[in-house]
Amino acid sequence: MMRGAGINMRAVLSGNPEAIAQIQRVLSVFMAVVTFASATVSTLQSGAGVSSSPLAQAEQPGLDSLVQPLDTYRVWEDATIRNDIVYILNRSRTDTARPIVHSDFGLSMQAQKWAERNATTDSYAETPAQVVMVQAVLPSKGASAAKFLEVWFNDPASQKALARKDVNSIGVGVASAGDKTYAVIQLS
Repeated sequence: MMRGAGINMRAVLSGNPEAIAQIQRVLSVFMAVVTFASATVSTLQSGAGVSSSPLAQAEQPGLDSLVQPLDTYRVWEDATIRNDIVYILNRSRTDTARPIVHSDFGLSMQAQKWAERNATTDSYAETPAQVVMVQAVLPSKGASAAKFLEVWFNDPASQKALARKDVNSIGVGVASAGDKTYAVIQLS
Protein backbone atom coordinates (compact mmCIF):
# COMPACT_ATOMS: atom_id res chain seq x y z
CA MET A 1 0.00 0.00 0.00
CA MET A 2 1.28 3.46 -0.88
CA ARG A 3 1.12 5.30 2.44
CA GLY A 4 1.14 8.92 1.19
CA ALA A 5 -1.66 8.58 -1.34
CA GLY A 6 -3.66 5.99 0.60
CA ILE A 7 -4.07 3.81 -2.47
CA ASN A 8 -4.03 0.03 -2.28
CA MET A 9 -1.97 -0.94 -5.33
CA ARG A 10 -3.15 -4.58 -5.22
CA ALA A 11 -6.73 -3.36 -5.55
CA VAL A 12 -5.75 -1.15 -8.46
CA LEU A 13 -3.84 -3.88 -10.25
CA SER A 14 -6.75 -6.28 -9.81
CA GLY A 15 -9.06 -3.76 -11.53
CA ASN A 16 -11.01 -2.71 -8.42
CA PRO A 17 -13.33 0.08 -9.67
CA GLU A 18 -13.26 1.95 -6.35
CA ALA A 19 -9.45 2.05 -6.29
CA ILE A 20 -9.34 3.16 -9.91
CA ALA A 21 -11.92 5.88 -9.20
CA GLN A 22 -9.77 7.05 -6.26
CA ILE A 23 -6.73 7.33 -8.53
CA GLN A 24 -8.83 9.25 -11.07
CA ARG A 25 -9.92 11.69 -8.33
CA VAL A 26 -6.30 12.25 -7.29
CA LEU A 27 -5.30 12.84 -10.91
CA SER A 28 -8.22 15.26 -11.34
CA VAL A 29 -6.98 17.33 -8.41
CA PHE A 30 -3.46 17.27 -9.85
CA MET A 31 -4.73 18.39 -13.27
CA ALA A 32 -6.76 21.18 -11.64
CA VAL A 33 -3.63 22.48 -9.92
CA VAL A 34 -1.60 22.22 -13.15
CA THR A 35 -4.37 24.01 -15.07
CA PHE A 36 -4.53 26.83 -12.58
CA ALA A 37 -0.74 27.20 -12.53
CA SER A 38 -0.59 27.12 -16.33
CA ALA A 39 -3.30 29.78 -16.64
CA THR A 40 -1.49 31.98 -14.12
CA VAL A 41 1.88 31.63 -15.86
CA SER A 42 0.32 32.24 -19.30
CA THR A 43 -1.39 35.37 -18.03
CA LEU A 44 1.81 36.66 -16.45
CA GLN A 45 3.85 35.91 -19.60
CA SER A 46 1.30 37.58 -21.87
CA GLY A 47 1.15 40.64 -19.64
CA ALA A 48 4.94 40.92 -19.44
CA GLY A 49 5.34 40.60 -23.20
CA VAL A 50 7.33 37.37 -22.91
CA SER A 51 7.35 35.60 -26.24
CA SER A 52 7.90 31.95 -26.88
CA SER A 53 8.36 29.91 -30.06
CA PRO A 54 6.40 30.90 -33.19
CA LEU A 55 4.32 27.73 -32.85
CA ALA A 56 3.34 28.60 -29.27
CA GLN A 57 2.47 32.15 -30.36
CA ALA A 58 0.20 30.77 -33.07
CA GLU A 59 -1.56 28.47 -30.59
CA GLN A 60 -1.99 30.97 -27.75
CA PRO A 61 -3.91 34.21 -28.26
CA GLY A 62 -2.21 37.55 -27.75
CA LEU A 63 -3.62 40.16 -25.39
CA ASP A 64 -5.41 41.85 -28.29
CA SER A 65 -7.51 38.74 -29.01
CA LEU A 66 -8.44 37.93 -25.40
CA VAL A 67 -12.14 38.44 -24.81
CA GLN A 68 -12.48 37.20 -21.25
CA PRO A 69 -10.40 35.74 -18.41
CA LEU A 70 -10.66 32.12 -17.33
CA ASP A 71 -13.15 31.39 -14.56
CA THR A 72 -10.72 30.11 -11.94
CA TYR A 73 -13.55 29.40 -9.51
CA ARG A 74 -14.60 26.53 -11.84
CA VAL A 75 -11.23 24.76 -11.79
CA TRP A 76 -12.54 21.87 -9.66
CA GLU A 77 -15.71 21.41 -11.74
CA ASP A 78 -13.70 21.54 -14.97
CA ALA A 79 -11.24 18.94 -13.62
CA THR A 80 -14.15 16.67 -12.71
CA ILE A 81 -15.58 17.01 -16.23
CA ARG A 82 -12.16 16.09 -17.71
CA ASN A 83 -11.94 12.97 -15.59
CA ASP A 84 -15.54 11.94 -16.27
CA ILE A 85 -15.16 12.38 -20.05
CA VAL A 86 -12.37 9.79 -20.12
CA TYR A 87 -14.33 7.39 -17.91
CA ILE A 88 -17.62 7.67 -19.86
CA LEU A 89 -15.89 7.54 -23.26
CA ASN A 90 -14.02 4.37 -22.27
CA ARG A 91 -17.27 2.77 -21.06
CA SER A 92 -18.83 3.60 -24.41
CA ARG A 93 -15.84 2.24 -26.31
CA THR A 94 -15.92 -0.98 -24.27
CA ASP A 95 -19.67 -1.36 -24.89
CA THR A 96 -19.05 -1.11 -28.65
CA ALA A 97 -16.06 -3.53 -28.67
CA ARG A 98 -13.47 -0.80 -29.21
CA PRO A 99 -10.22 -0.66 -27.25
CA ILE A 100 -10.10 1.82 -24.39
CA VAL A 101 -7.95 4.95 -24.61
CA HIS A 102 -5.38 5.77 -21.96
CA SER A 103 -4.79 9.24 -20.57
CA ASP A 104 -1.64 10.83 -21.93
CA PHE A 105 -0.11 13.75 -20.02
CA GLY A 106 1.30 15.45 -23.14
CA LEU A 107 -1.99 15.20 -25.02
CA SER A 108 -3.83 16.42 -21.92
CA MET A 109 -1.64 19.51 -21.70
CA GLN A 110 -2.18 20.24 -25.42
CA ALA A 111 -5.93 19.77 -25.11
CA GLN A 112 -6.01 21.96 -22.00
CA LYS A 113 -4.14 24.77 -23.78
CA TRP A 114 -6.58 24.46 -26.66
CA ALA A 115 -9.59 24.63 -24.32
CA GLU A 116 -8.13 27.66 -22.53
CA ARG A 117 -7.52 29.35 -25.88
CA ASN A 118 -11.13 28.72 -26.88
CA ALA A 119 -12.46 29.96 -23.54
CA THR A 120 -10.42 33.16 -23.39
CA THR A 121 -11.20 34.13 -27.00
CA ASP A 122 -14.80 32.80 -26.92
CA SER A 123 -14.17 31.08 -30.25
CA TYR A 124 -12.92 27.90 -31.85
CA ALA A 125 -9.70 27.55 -33.77
CA GLU A 126 -9.66 25.19 -36.72
CA THR A 127 -8.36 21.71 -35.90
CA PRO A 128 -4.83 21.34 -37.28
CA ALA A 129 -4.26 18.79 -40.02
CA GLN A 130 -3.16 15.36 -38.81
CA VAL A 131 -4.70 15.97 -35.36
CA VAL A 132 -7.68 13.93 -34.17
CA MET A 133 -9.61 16.42 -32.07
CA VAL A 134 -13.18 17.32 -31.13
CA GLN A 135 -14.33 20.57 -29.53
CA ALA A 136 -17.57 21.73 -27.92
CA VAL A 137 -18.97 24.53 -25.80
CA LEU A 138 -21.84 24.47 -23.30
CA PRO A 139 -23.25 26.96 -20.80
CA SER A 140 -21.21 26.57 -17.60
CA LYS A 141 -24.36 26.12 -15.55
CA GLY A 142 -25.16 22.44 -15.95
CA ALA A 143 -22.08 21.56 -18.04
CA SER A 144 -21.08 17.93 -17.54
CA ALA A 145 -19.08 15.20 -19.22
CA ALA A 146 -22.28 13.41 -20.24
CA LYS A 147 -23.62 16.55 -21.95
CA PHE A 148 -20.37 17.16 -23.83
CA LEU A 149 -20.29 13.54 -24.99
CA GLU A 150 -23.93 13.79 -26.05
CA VAL A 151 -23.03 16.79 -28.25
CA TRP A 152 -20.12 14.89 -29.80
CA PHE A 153 -22.06 11.64 -30.26
CA ASN A 154 -24.81 13.59 -32.08
CA ASP A 155 -22.30 15.11 -34.51
CA PRO A 156 -21.26 12.56 -37.18
CA ALA A 157 -17.71 13.92 -37.62
CA SER A 158 -17.06 14.02 -33.86
CA GLN A 159 -18.63 10.61 -33.34
CA LYS A 160 -16.40 9.16 -36.07
CA ALA A 161 -13.28 10.65 -34.43
CA LEU A 162 -14.19 9.35 -30.97
CA ALA A 163 -14.99 5.87 -32.32
CA ARG A 164 -11.71 5.34 -34.17
CA LYS A 165 -10.16 1.97 -33.39
CA ASP A 166 -6.64 3.07 -34.29
CA VAL A 167 -6.25 5.47 -31.33
CA ASN A 168 -5.06 4.46 -27.89
CA SER A 169 -4.20 7.74 -26.12
CA ILE A 170 -6.42 10.62 -25.03
CA GLY A 171 -5.96 14.11 -23.73
CA VAL A 172 -8.88 16.15 -22.44
CA GLY A 173 -8.95 19.87 -21.79
CA VAL A 174 -11.77 21.79 -20.12
CA ALA A 175 -11.80 25.52 -19.41
CA SER A 176 -14.51 27.99 -18.47
CA ALA A 177 -14.88 31.71 -19.08
CA GLY A 178 -17.81 34.09 -19.41
CA ASP A 179 -20.46 31.57 -18.29
CA LYS A 180 -19.38 29.08 -20.97
CA THR A 181 -17.38 25.88 -20.61
CA TYR A 182 -15.24 24.63 -23.48
CA ALA A 183 -14.09 21.02 -23.80
CA VAL A 184 -11.50 19.57 -26.15
CA ILE A 185 -10.48 15.95 -26.72
CA GLN A 186 -7.29 15.07 -28.58
CA LEU A 187 -6.64 11.46 -29.56
CA SER A 188 -3.62 9.65 -30.93
